[in-house]
Amino acid sequence: MDAAVVPLAPAAGRPSMLFYVVQPGDSLWDIARRYTTTVEALVRANGLAEPEAVPAGMKLLIPKSPVAV
Repeated sequence: MDAAVVPLAPAAGRPSMLFYVVQPGDSLWDIARRYTTTVEALVRANGLAEPEAVPAGMKLLIPKSPVAV
């Protein structure tokens, strides 16, 4: 029996996400830059009311654009 691994494509129109645990000294700007996204996208994805106050240990969703194939 032959088998192949086929990666799943993200749902149409829905970006994939990953989690990040905020480290001491991190800012949303640093995190956005590290993951090639924007501060605005992080604020929206996480429903942050006070984006300048992100405590260490907080889990953030990092929005990622779907990979074009």
